[in-house]
Amino acid sequence: MKGLVCFTVIFLLLSTLCVADDEIKGKITAVDPETGTIEVSGVKIIAKKATIKNLIGMRCEISKLKAGDRVEVDGTFLESGEMLATEIEREVFERDQIEGKLEKVDSDTRTLLISGVTVNVSEDARIEGKDDKVISLKDLAVGYPVECKGTWTGSKEFSASKVELD
Repeated sequence: MKGLVCFTVIFLLLSTLCVADDEIKGKITAVDPETGTIEVSGVKIIAKKATIKNLIGMRCEISKLKAGDRVEVDGTFLESGEMLATEIEREVFERDQIEGKLEKVDSDTRTLLISGVTVNVSEDARIEGKDDKVISLKDLAVGYPVECKGTWTGSKEFSASKVELD
């Protein structure tokens, strides 16, 4: 019985470590089928083991993706600033997005840092805490999981019109 309990605890611990909790939405800027990588606005995405789906949700190969395609990438940001993708979906959407844990908050310059991506928060951006309540930029702290919606404005640079605590 102890063995079963021990196995269950280890299994649950390992399964929580493998959950992808980061996300990025934007246009592909580069595709390299040989290395199994794509790039979305300067963020390198390692896609070797990811499930890739086309616009109608059917599985496809990385070679079917091209620069300019809009994608939603689920995965985990690595310390290097790259993302290890678990799923890549071609999509049609209106707003770009980045989701992850805050590494830095600078309320003076109105910038956030998420896995090496600088997020510029506009003066009129809506910032929401729990239960969709409006909060200020000063209420955010390093380590908080956030979702930013807006537009990619450069390589590893994002302009947020909405920031939500996840």
